[in-house]
Order: sequence, then structure tokens, then C-alpha cells
Amino acid sequence: MTCNRIDHYVGAPLISVIIPVRNGELTLERCLNSIVKQSISQYEIIVVDNSSNDSTPDIVRSFSSSDPRIVYRFEPRRGRGPARAEGIRVSRGSVLAWTDADCEVPTDWLERIIEPIMKSGEGVVQGNEDLMQMGFWSNLAQDAGQRHYEGQILDPPYIDHVDTKNFAIRKDILMEIGGFDRRLRALEDFELKIRLKRSGYRTLFLRDLRVKHYHRETFFDLFRSRFEQGFWAAVIFYLHRDFFDSEKGRDNTIKSMYIKDVIMFPMHLALFLLRYGPRKFFFEAITGYIWRLGNFKGRLLHRKILEERSNG
Repeated sequence: MTCNRIDHYVGAPLISVIIPVRNGELTLERCLNSIVKQSISQYEIIVVDNSSNDSTPDIVRSFSSSDPRIVYRFEPRRGRGPARAEGIRVSRGSVLAWTDADCEVPTDWLERIIEPIMKSGEGVVQGNEDLMQMGFWSNLAQDAGQRHYEGQILDPPYIDHVDTKNFAIRKDILMEIGGFDRRLRALEDFELKIRLKRSGYRTLFLRDLRVKHYHRETFFDLFRSRFEQGFWAAVIFYLHRDFFDSEKGRDNTIKSMYIKDVIMFPMHLALFLLRYGPRKFFFEAITGYIWRLGNFKGRLLHRKILEERSNG
């Protein structure tokens, strides 16, 4: 691709890159360094600080002091749903692009992710990811993530998946379906995918457009992440129970909410061991049961949590 090609399009939209972050001091500087060096120039960068208590605000201000494209916002309500909603609220772009503070993007990232929107009329675009670091848990997490991606390519080149570490969407579409749900602290992108599907939108998958992602490296971090995701998957299940109960609504992310999964999961693990070997089996079993523990808590508390966060 030719540098600045998108800038030459007549009526090129302003793109808003939105990055929610909480305590991102270890990775945020590398993330911002990669975003300010894009091959196009028509974009703003909105960093939403989700109540960090580290040096995150100082890092953002050190960039914004020399680059007027960078906007710092503070969102006191904890959770990725509120942080993403605040970024949308202050954005000026007609196309919104998303990555995370623990990611680094290639220099042509924006140019490539918005090209299908501008040239082909696509409304929603999803990219891929690579592993930034090497480690036992991070390598296994990356491998599991790639299997999930591949399992969601049901209608090539479209994917039944939304992951906001490498994602772009027309702002009018996002507003039409109600934006991100402010009540959700995690899996807010999964819930967004459900509403996109309910409204008839498909997500184009750019398999070769990859951002580098810094995965959690300790078992404690992994446990906390999977448990939280399992919990919010249960909450989202009850939000969209009618959709999931329909044939078209079955989804791997919430299959653990059905009794069939309770019966079949041990068999799944046995087959997984035969196919992938003991190392990946160990990761699948550990994270699978952690996820289901989170599901159990979500079953018990989903009504209370949604009521509290709706009123909060």
C-alpha cells in the first residue's frame, strides 16, 4: 500500500482511535508510540483512563503535550464498558478504531483496517493478533485465542467474533445499536457482537492484519481474567437469553451455560488431550473449569449486578 493513500480519498473521514486503559504503565508507552506513527494522518487518539492508580495519566500527558491528536479522558466508573462508552461520547470520527493498551499496532494498521469500510462499504472490520512476549502461560493463551478465532470463521471472509484489540466500526452503526453496554466490566465486545448480529451486521475478518498483544504471564493473572470473563459471560447470557436459545444464537462463548456442556465437557477434554497433547490439554482443563466457576457466580448474581450497575 502507498503511504497516505487513505488521505487522498475525497471526503476521507476523521478516524477516532479509542484506547481504554487501567494501570497500563508497563505497556502503554509502546502502544502509543506505535499508534502515533501511522501511515495516514487523519485521526485522533482518545485514551480513556479507567481510574488508574499508576503512572498511566503521566504517560498519556507526556504524549499529548507534543501531539495534539491525543486526547486524555478520565472515566471513574470501573469497567471496560464505561471506558469504551466514554471514548465514543467524546469521539469526533465517523469511523472508530479500537486497540488495547497492551498492544502494539503496525504502521499501516489504520490504513488497512478502514480501507474495507471506505472502499467496499463494509461496516464492521476485525483484525487478528500475534503474541508480543514468550512465556508458558502467554504462549498457551495465544494458542487458545487463535483456535477460538479459527472456530468463529463460519462464513469466510466474515467472522462471528468481535475483539476490540484490533477492530473498526462505522460510528453510525455503533450508535444505531446502542454503543457499548456501560453495565459490563468485561466481555463488552462479545455483547456488542450479539447486538450486531441481531441487527443483521456482519464482521469482515482481516486475518493477516495483526497487532502484537501482551498476554498475562502469571497463573494468578490468568485465573482472575478467565474467572471474570466466565462471570460476565453468564450475565450476558441472561441479557440475551432469547437469542442464545434460538438455533442461530448458539455461541461457543456461552455454551457452558447449558446443561449439555456440563455433561459433555469431560468428553471434550478427553478428545482434546488426544488431539493436542498434554500441555495444551492442561491449559484447556484449567481455564475451562475456572471459566465455569465464573459462570456459577454469574448465575447467582446476575440480577443483582445488573440492577446495581444500572442504578450506579
